Amino acid sequence: MKKFFQSLILFFFLAGIVVPQTVTERVPGKVVKPHRTETAKLVLKPTTHRILPYNLTEGIVQRLRDKNLKAGKLDTTYHPKEITVDDSLRTTYTYDDSGNVAVAIIKIKANGIWFNYDRYTYTYNSKNMPLTELWEIFDNGAWVKFYRFTYTYDNMNNPLSQLSEAWKNNAWENYWKLTYTYDNSGNRLSDLYQEWTNGAWVDVDRITMTYDNSGNMLTYLYEKFENGAWMNNDKYTMTYDKNNNMLTYLAEQYQNGAWVNVERITMTYDNNNNMLTYLSEEWQNGAWVNTSRYTYTYDSKNNLASYLSEEWQNGAWVNYSRDKYTYDTTGKMLTDTWELWGDTSWVTYARNTDTYDTKGNLLKSLWELNDKGAWMNYNTLNYTYDINGNATHGEYLVWNNGAWAPAMTDITMYYNNGKSRLTIPQASVVDIQYTSSIAALTAEKSMVKQFSLSQNYPNPFNPTTTISYFLPRDTRVKLAIYDVLGTEVKVLENQDKTAGNYHVEFDASGMPTGVYFYRLEAGEFTAVKKLLLIK
Repeated sequence: MKKFFQSLILFFFLAGIVVPQTVTERVPGKVVKPHRTETAKLVLKPTTHRILPYNLTEGIVQRLRDKNLKAGKLDTTYHPKEITVDDSLRTTYTYDDSGNVAVAIIKIKANGIWFNYDRYTYTYNSKNMPLTELWEIFDNGAWVKFYRFTYTYDNMNNPLSQLSEAWKNNAWENYWKLTYTYDNSGNRLSDLYQEWTNGAWVDVDRITMTYDNSGNMLTYLYEKFENGAWMNNDKYTMTYDKNNNMLTYLAEQYQNGAWVNVERITMTYDNNNNMLTYLSEEWQNGAWVNTSRYTYTYDSKNNLASYLSEEWQNGAWVNYSRDKYTYDTTGKMLTDTWELWGDTSWVTYARNTDTYDTKGNLLKSLWELNDKGAWMNYNTLNYTYDINGNATHGEYLVWNNGAWAPAMTDITMYYNNGKSRLTIPQASVVDIQYTSSIAALTAEKSMVKQFSLSQNYPNPFNPTTTISYFLPRDTRVKLAIYDVLGTEVKVLENQDKTAGNYHVEFDASGMPTGVYFYRLEAGEFTAVKKLLLIK
């Protein structure tokens, strides 16, 4: 039942349906390096029902899950430049002028030294849709081709095909292929999965979908190609109300030449389209039998106020668990109190308390257990942010023998003041360095027609930062660092330069914390800006 429910949540995600979060979904908990194997099917074959392979570069570049998702496209002010997980796995990113990830390099640490492990290189079309993804491994001191993915699209940017190739005997060899079709509204009608066998493409399985006039998926049919024919396997049927809320979800399996009921979900909603009830039934001995039921309530701002879980036992609904939530005035969750049903009453079991900074960034998510009326620490997620609202440090700790100790869980890192996020699975400590939006820099470059000196990034910094400037013509350039007394402490550049954009890295290692200034002298142009070193 739990497996099916998780699958259903994933289906809801793909269908664009939002369901209330439960206590287990709210607890954030490394980017696991790709496992290499000569048996490529164990790594690269799409998962059952064609949920496309998960991204290989830590949540920055994602494979296309639907026609609107642009792999690697970042439209926010900041994006990760380097991610370090548990001081053992590190990924660095470079971006093109449109903000797409161009190269991602993964390194692992052994005996205190960082070694190259994997490299991913991406190309895009004029609409920032990915065209190719090259996966290389580091072997015997050099990058070696491993796998390649190629994508095609129609005029509406709908993915038409996804081709996977393996590098064997110094040549690319077909491995598997996904092909898609669409209706005139852009709804995906079919997914065909094929594998390259004995020099030809061989059908493996396919998905066929239908929709109503509002674009809601009505049926989802999964078939396998066996013995030269398509064989029914699974089917899902959905219904909706006039507001496009899903009302029923029916799962069936094809057995002995007929469709057999498996599970049915029924949902109800209030006038604000908030889900009120979620009823799960299983088909047993020719009849629908209740299994579980979830009931939701909301406050006046449509925030989830409570969540009740019940199980069907001996012909009656029995309470199982209940969550109660509180929020601040901006709608951010403050507390989640989790109760379990005892023999005759609710027993408070645990609570989660979230705290935020003045910008609304999550600083701490603390779980405590109730021990005979006293709250005892259980686990915590702690975050540190830079002045731009980007999480630079995240750590997960559990309470063990009276002290906090590192442990592993999925850690979600928030940046751009919570507007962007990425989840690192099974990590203890995550550290991220960010870079400003390449798209913004490109726009700035296109508008600049005269000398300019940009603000360093990051700022504050420790110990390195980047200083950028633009020269509209060839000239002599001097770029230097000064302390607050006006004393020159370091010259970064002092030479003739041709016209163009320049980016200079300043390493302040060995310098004390404090305010400094950087001065650009270029011909008759002079500009000064302030930077802040914090250690």
